[in-house]
Amino acid sequence: MKEFLLREAKWFIIAILIISFITFCLCRVAPGDPIQIRCPKADPEQIAQIHRELGLDKPLPIQYALYMWNFIQGDMSMSLYYLTPVKELLFPALWISFQINLLALLIALPLGLILGIIAAKNRGKWLDSTIIISSLIPRAIPSIIFILFAVLVFACILSIFPLRGWNGIFSTKIIIPLIVLSLPAIGGFAEFVRVNILHVLDDEYIRTAYAKGLPEWRVLGWHVLPNASTPIVTVVIISLAELLVGSLFVEMFYGIPGSGKLMFDAFFNRDYELMMAFTIFISAAFLILVRVADLSIAVIDKRVRLGAAQH
Repeated sequence: MKEFLLREAKWFIIAILIISFITFCLCRVAPGDPIQIRCPKADPEQIAQIHRELGLDKPLPIQYALYMWNFIQGDMSMSLYYLTPVKELLFPALWISFQINLLALLIALPLGLILGIIAAKNRGKWLDSTIIISSLIPRAIPSIIFILFAVLVFACILSIFPLRGWNGIFSTKIIIPLIVLSLPAIGGFAEFVRVNILHVLDDEYIRTAYAKGLPEWRVLGWHVLPNASTPIVTVVIISLAELLVGSLFVEMFYGIPGSGKLMFDAFFNRDYELMMAFTIFISAAFLILVRVADLSIAVIDKRVRLGAAQH
């Protein structure tokens, strides 16, 4: 176990260094000077002085080494545009995006699971076709069109929910964003669950279980779902990383101060420090959750544990 953890930690550090270095270089060579964007009336001497104070005049490798050394000590530097510590901007935005997307996931996951099971059990029937077509519609519509349609129906025509704004997850202003985020996810989960359950239902031991006269709930609960859950668990765990990324169009349109909107503004303002911290944080979360997904599969599926033991 100790060797396993050391090996995983080594590859984790290497991956983070590669991702952060590529991001750092892309930010630095991108056109536009964040200091000029922030201080458009500053003369060249003042801009050069600010560059020296911030260390932007040093060679690129030295800038990167200094940045990472400060980062691992908890110093995410100062936002070049907002002139505010990056952590004071990033963590509140990540928390808002996490809350909204977590609620959408908690809505989409059980509904998608139920609809996927119903569709699989009614394969080839009208109910199966209805669920599949209904799941494709919200995913086929471009996000911005879906957002405008939801606003038109629920805020303008029916006047049920507020148009935009953010007052926390217990406000009615969150309902339209939740509808926009959860409906495509419900369809995606339903189709994914259906495909995996159908794959298991075609196995010989499932037909044997039905031939023995086992009740439907027992076949599904004891044989089908446990064997179909491995890829489903992987998708759910990886989806957790997306909770922090935010939903750009939803946050932009509804005025939600989440991480998606923050990164959109940081990109156009050439806010290197903010983009770097966000990239490192999200990359680390994604890599950790991928490892958690692998370990979860080993716990759920005995065949994976046996294969690992043989190697």
